[in-house]
Amino acid sequence: MQSQIFHSHRFGCLIQTLEKIFQNLTVPPLSCIANCTLETYPVEGKVDNLTLLDGNILLQNYVQLPEYVVPLLNDVKQIFQFKEHIVKESQRLLQKASDGEKNVVYVGVHVRRTDYSEYLKRKYNASLVKSEFFLKQMNYFRIKYKSVMFVVLSDEPKWCEDELADDDVVVMKNNSPEQDLAIMAACNHSIIDYGTYGVWGAILAGGDTFVYNLKWDLAIKMASLLPDWHIVV
Repeated sequence: MQSQIFHSHRFGCLIQTLEKIFQNLTVPPLSCIANCTLETYPVEGKVDNLTLLDGNILLQNYVQLPEYVVPLLNDVKQIFQFKEHIVKESQRLLQKASDGEKNVVYVGVHVRRTDYSEYLKRKYNASLVKSEFFLKQMNYFRIKYKSVMFVVLSDEPKWCEDELADDDVVVMKNNSPEQDLAIMAACNHSIIDYGTYGVWGAILAGGDTFVYNLKWDLAIKMASLLPDWHIVV
């Protein structure tokens, strides 16, 4: 790899932010490749045309490469272990949600809304997913498991309370983004719509993941590579 495009001023803050959330990180900071030659390209580089860039890779904003992540999934999950206090708080919140009931199957439900309304319209000429998508998958888990609790995490919790409320549903509110991600990771299964946050929550959780069928979305790419990820048509 002869060169990489990245923002050098982010070297320190990236690793420092990650170290506040994950324990014993073995991932080196980007500064380890600071001596690589920096070049700017007039066109966007993609994985399938690396030969045109002579082996160089352009790291774009929000870049995700599922085909490289999936083969290393076990390593990724081992590397990114939440700090103990974050894990303990996740367990406390889950136990509180289920009133301490034993043998509960937890399903993390990620609902992304606020910033995606305009994005979906512009990018895909699509609208925000309706509640029916989530309710259908939730009923699947209700039939499959005797005792199940749905843990909903969202940037619009009020909508979730209005649309998804039930005795076995709890909508998490007022947690930090990292705490919500840890809660998702502590669940047994996942239901997600779109966006990177939900994808990584489901990756860290493992189990079955049901994905909204938004063509070309990152979640769809992950679902095409992982046998336990299911695209809902």
